[in-house]
Amino acid sequence: MTIALAGWLLVKAVHDAGQRVQIYFSDAQGLIAGRTTIRYQGLEVGMIRDINLSEDLSNIYVDADIYPEAAKLLGEDTKFWLVKPSASLSGISGLDALVSGNYIAIHPATESSNSKSKFIALESVPTELAINEGLTVTLRAKDLGGISVGSKIVYKKIPIGEVYNFKLDDDAETVIIKASIQEEFRHIITNKSRFWNVSGIGASVGFQASIFV
Repeated sequence: MTIALAGWLLVKAVHDAGQRVQIYFSDAQGLIAGRTTIRYQGLEVGMIRDINLSEDLSNIYVDADIYPEAAKLLGEDTKFWLVKPSASLSGISGLDALVSGNYIAIHPATESSNSKSKFIALESVPTELAINEGLTVTLRAKDLGGISVGSKIVYKKIPIGEVYNFKLDDDAETVIIKASIQEEFRHIITNKSRFWNVSGIGASVGFQASIFV
């Protein structure tokens, strides 16, 4: 009887733990074992259990449990990224993380599969989510300044969009900045629109758009 009970408890514990995955990050900043959660659309679906250095010491990985009811989120193209609050002149992004702490967001796979257990975290929200709707604009600048992914585009002190990607031009002389303008504000942008960078305090820099039509 005792052996049977112990066996049942073991099976239950394994089931309750869910599926164990490894998620690789460039560093461990903002990650805490036993406290940093994994969330899908605001719902907690997993928890970091341990943080380790990779074998070649080039990055770190976390061992995390995805709860049983959320295992169907996993597959070949499941995406993870760290969400943490970021302040700029245009406001604070990641407010939910400011209140409850940093967390790892998960974007589900197109097809559920339990065959993959190792994932490389993205540096920010996936591009396809950032530009889900609205107008995409391409800006060029001499340098990036303090602009980062998530920096807001502001018109008359109203946030109307945000930066979702940037890269060096092919000639390495200018920076190409990609931003998404919310659908309700796309009529503001014309071929005469002008954009400029507004520097904040320290490393916190907003990205402000002034529109001239």
